[in-house]
Amino acid sequence: MDKIQARSLKCEYFANPLGIDVPFPRLSWQICQQKRGAAQSAYRIFISLSQAEAAAGRGEIWDSGKILSEKCTAIEYSGLPLKSRTRYFWSVLLYDKDGVCGELSETAWFETALMRPDEWQGCWLGMPCGGPAQLIRREFTLEKEIASARVYIAGLGYYELYLNGQKQGVNVMDPGYTNYSKRVFYVTYDVTGSLNRGENCIGVMLGMGWHKHPEFILQMHVAFTDGSEFSLCTQPVSWDMFTAPITYNNIYSGEHYDYRFEVENWCRVAPNLIKEHPRKGWEVYANFMPWPGHDENPEYSDTLHKSYYCLEAEAPGGRLQAQPIEPIRVVKRLKALKITQPKEGVYVIDFGQNIAGWASMKIDGIKDQFITIGYSEILHEDGTINQDYLKAAENYGSSVAMQTDVYRLKGGRQIFEAHFTYHGFRYIQVTGLLKEPEEDMFEACVVRSSVDEIGRFECGDELINKIQENILWGEQTNLHSIPTDCPQRDERMGWLNDMTARYEEAVYNFNMVHIYEKWAQDITDAQEPISGAIPDTAPLKRGQRPADPCVASYLLVSKAIYDHYANKRSIANQYDGMKKWTDFLYRQSRNGILEYSYWGDWAGPKEFTTRQMCDAISSVTPGELISTGYLYYDLKLMQGFAEILEKKEDAADFSARAELIKEAFIKEFFNEELGYVGTNSQGCNAFALYMGLVPAGREQDVARHLAEDVKARGYHLTTGNLCTKYLPEMLTEYGYVDAAYKLLIQTTEPSWGYMIKMGATTIWERWEYATSWGMNSHNHPMYASVSAWFYKYLAGISPVEGSGFSQLVIKPYLPSELNRAGASVQTVLGEVCSSWERQNGEFSLKLSIPAGSRAQVHIPLLGKTITESGQLIYDGAFSAVQGLRLLGVTQERVILECVSGNYCFIVK
Repeated sequence: MDKIQARSLKCEYFANPLGIDVPFPRLSWQICQQKRGAAQSAYRIFISLSQAEAAAGRGEIWDSGKILSEKCTAIEYSGLPLKSRTRYFWSVLLYDKDGVCGELSETAWFETALMRPDEWQGCWLGMPCGGPAQLIRREFTLEKEIASARVYIAGLGYYELYLNGQKQGVNVMDPGYTNYSKRVFYVTYDVTGSLNRGENCIGVMLGMGWHKHPEFILQMHVAFTDGSEFSLCTQPVSWDMFTAPITYNNIYSGEHYDYRFEVENWCRVAPNLIKEHPRKGWEVYANFMPWPGHDENPEYSDTLHKSYYCLEAEAPGGRLQAQPIEPIRVVKRLKALKITQPKEGVYVIDFGQNIAGWASMKIDGIKDQFITIGYSEILHEDGTINQDYLKAAENYGSSVAMQTDVYRLKGGRQIFEAHFTYHGFRYIQVTGLLKEPEEDMFEACVVRSSVDEIGRFECGDELINKIQENILWGEQTNLHSIPTDCPQRDERMGWLNDMTARYEEAVYNFNMVHIYEKWAQDITDAQEPISGAIPDTAPLKRGQRPADPCVASYLLVSKAIYDHYANKRSIANQYDGMKKWTDFLYRQSRNGILEYSYWGDWAGPKEFTTRQMCDAISSVTPGELISTGYLYYDLKLMQGFAEILEKKEDAADFSARAELIKEAFIKEFFNEELGYVGTNSQGCNAFALYMGLVPAGREQDVARHLAEDVKARGYHLTTGNLCTKYLPEMLTEYGYVDAAYKLLIQTTEPSWGYMIKMGATTIWERWEYATSWGMNSHNHPMYASVSAWFYKYLAGISPVEGSGFSQLVIKPYLPSELNRAGASVQTVLGEVCSSWERQNGEFSLKLSIPAGSRAQVHIPLLGKTITESGQLIYDGAFSAVQGLRLLGVTQERVILECVSGNYCFIVK
């Protein structure tokens, strides 16, 4: 018998998370039942300290009782107060749609970390200066049999944890980047298997990252089998520090490695280590470090084999929080595709794909041999790497080359990878080798936040498939605990302008719930508390505050979480901040028009931009039009948020103000006589249509102008990063899907196809092939926004607002030149699939709708009859079939409601 059962249990959207400090964690699961229309009518949650108890359907910590609800995502824990450093086991019992009790789920678990700030026993340790990486260690003795052990650590800017000579975990570049004066993430490690009964050594390697000087705080708890405990924490003068062989590390510039600073057994038990490395005062450490690449100087030798007491460091000031996002990891390794020698002693390795990360090098070298590895996305005509466009890195008292790693070898077999930097590159250029490199000497390590790829799109046009592939590479290689603008030059910032364009593309392709929640808080952390102004980037490092009014991404990422994950916590948490920002913008408006603008519809084709700001300000779509439109958009979003949170007075206020802005916008920018918006540019018209800022009944006039302009330009665009998102969507919505499709398949400039024709494997910042100094990133996903059009319009998949795909719409649009398209999305409820094909006079639409979900399906009426799995359901009249309900018929479509299950519709 096919009994209902919960599967894929998640806590805070993680499977079995180790080290959470959320007092009311959210629980989710998927429904497993094969029959069509499977859904739950009720659930019962059991949480226990014992796995056996949870597996038996008993919960002494929380037994929710039978809850009549179809909800199976983001269910908030409401049992006994959670204790720190405790593992909880849980299971779920479901009741099917007929009320029949199913089978108890398998057990899952979550483990708490330090739930209260006062549980941190130690202090921050480090050195009051920056520069080289640091090796910090402490030996300790465990005299009893070990039952379990945990380490809780925050290390700024980045750290690596070692126990008895072994690196713990596979994370790199931990912790995630935040405003350290507001929040600092810590990570929990299960180190039970890494400890010995007897002597042990714990080690931490610290790098600069985004912080002003390396420092860390750590706490270890060991439980013995007899019930007693041992704890260790960071205290001054109890930890020893050494200069690391990474003598220079910088996010932008790279790393320099010098074997002379290697400390053998630094993270192992070594009783004579301090005798071999006599202690010195920290001022020697600070003032006499050799600068990488300088000539040898005898005064430096004093630092080579010395140790230092770790000092108590200035605390960064932020609240310690268990890291709530996926860690950064090496997710893939690429082999060399091609090796060339453009000059004597210069080797260039092409990995065939533009990525973010670093190169791994295996080398048999000789003592004091120097190897230099430069990184770039593009080449000069002579075949050497082109770093002209990378700008100058931030530096510490000296000019250092961008994206360059330098290694001084000790001789023999060595393997090198970066630790505290990353690069954007397809090519590396290597000098200092004594012979031509073999193909397996170098690998490219793809380094990013380890979010799951949840979306797949494919169609009958290989150019569009390649555009989607480039988008996936571009988006994933710009996820480094924040959604960055680019991975190669001296930015790598969380630009809100860019995310306003690409937020929806990302949430279809990747599991963004954690990064979006985290980044929304980053923006609030960067908000000026009195005025409510937010900055252009978060965490704030570049740009202005107040930000350009176009940065609706502050609101949109929480909206995306609500729609795709049925999760309103981010809306609730950021509501006050979002309200302050929207009120700030409203106060800057005059007679309903918001005139200030920095970026607007940014970086369109240079033919349609001014000479200002690297030729990136639109000359055809006015900034004040964009700013005013986004003010209206923000007000409408805030109205919706207020309604979700049942803030009725706020909702009415936002609604009233939005109508005033809409009235002013139409009065100022709509041409009543000719029926277009602003300058009649593609951006003006597409933007106004998307925002709902066109007078009722005149939408088709504006859409006609939009389509005519696209056609007149040979199906090329004139838009910047923001309006490029809206352009294909509005063409499609208003009956011009063929124009939208032709826009996508162009291969001449400006177009996505032109990028690909020029060899791009990601998405560029500019529509032109730009390689000189300036704003010329070749991995910049703000123009990746079109991927959302692939999912929503070609495949036709959209969640109903706030549903988390428990309700969705399947409404594919069919360009006349495209014969098939399909997509799948791994939602919180399970996989949603939609694929269609036209062949031999028939149209087929295949769907998969997960249990617990139902879909409104719009089937194109391209023939006289429709069958489902071989059974006639429509021939001018509807014939009832299990799981289907007729909602309506138009001239173009038959609209059905489909419960969960698999479907195959044929129209002929």
